[in-house]
Amino acid sequence: MSNNYIIVITSLIFSALFSGSEMAFFSSNRLKIALAKNNKSWSANILSKFLENPSSFIATLLLGNTITLVVFSLAMEPILSNEILPKIGLGNIQSTGLIVFIQTIISTIIVLVFAEFLPKSIFKIQPNLFLNFLAIPLYIIYLILYPIVYIVNKTAYFFLVKILKQELPLQDTSITWVDLDKFIREFTQSTGNKGIEQEAHILQAALDFKEIKLRECMVPRTEIIAVEKNESIPDLINKFVETGHSKILVYNSTIDDIIGYVHSFDLFNQPPDLQSIIRKVEYFPETMRADKALKKLTHDKISVAIILDEFGGTSGMVTLEDLIEEIFGEINDEYDSNSVNDKKINEKEYIFSGRAEIDYINNKYELNLPKSDEYETIAGLILHYYEGIPPNNEQITIEPYCFHILQSTGKRIEKVKMTVKT
Repeated sequence: MSNNYIIVITSLIFSALFSGSEMAFFSSNRLKIALAKNNKSWSANILSKFLENPSSFIATLLLGNTITLVVFSLAMEPILSNEILPKIGLGNIQSTGLIVFIQTIISTIIVLVFAEFLPKSIFKIQPNLFLNFLAIPLYIIYLILYPIVYIVNKTAYFFLVKILKQELPLQDTSITWVDLDKFIREFTQSTGNKGIEQEAHILQAALDFKEIKLRECMVPRTEIIAVEKNESIPDLINKFVETGHSKILVYNSTIDDIIGYVHSFDLFNQPPDLQSIIRKVEYFPETMRADKALKKLTHDKISVAIILDEFGGTSGMVTLEDLIEEIFGEINDEYDSNSVNDKKINEKEYIFSGRAEIDYINNKYELNLPKSDEYETIAGLILHYYEGIPPNNEQITIEPYCFHILQSTGKRIEKVKMTVKT
């Protein structure tokens, strides 16, 4: 093997390492590096130095990659001219421009495949692992190229700030929510301790909480129990007895004009009429984030909120408990009937309530039911594909699942049996 081949292969390897390290650096989890540093990891100490000054580290990688590609081009040119092009029948081309064009195309393909696409794809899979493995070599290269990088950075700074009067953004080296989220997901998948897994799931739910909209956790309009404001106290007592609820909403003329709610405890004070014991509710849009709603309810010391649709009508209701459930899991109350429960019959068959949430079912039973912004529940999934209310005993196939409607009222799906097709 000639020296040119050795130089080409070596420069490609170095270029791949520089490109892969750049991808790994941007994809790495800073929290894991910080935790490893606290455990006296020498590689984590080096990586922490890079994180403290990311612009210099990235500039080092780019400079190193540029140098290796220049070396690659110089060594590749005689190989292409004297060996490869003649072998493929292009050795007799007289046009210098055409020869350069063909050499550029071949060299570019080789660089893109072996020094860009492949290493970046590989390094992105386990970025922290590759960075820890390459920490010392990268630090040595960083020290060697630092004088050049320092001069380049200062020159760029002078040109941008002093001449072009541009403001450079401050470098953010803090640990982000994304880092914490990735760490928890990886930790949850790797640990075998059930107690720790449960705590990790709670923390994960708390992180995901800020992405949840109220329409995803509200009690829908069709399941709201409410009375008119002029309802008599005896009728209100009967309503509490019939439903078993501790809170009942009160509306002015229609359920789209809810003015508050009454609590069963207030009836022990023998109120003269219903309106004297109406408690305040908050009003939130469907699209409001659940974390903001929770903060507002706790601040105002109000436990019930009415969820409004885009036309100002009542879309549903949500309580403090509903919001807390999104973090800590199910807490049974009067709106959580037994029909909402889910049951695993065997490895292939399940019984689900129509109200069971897709995310909850997927997480609990390790399924992969299709998700969409168009629906949140099992019933919503079926309605999305069936485009109507299926009757009892109807079977709907959504590959690889088959849903058998066990109970449907004509207005909504109450209970289904799901079979996983093999």
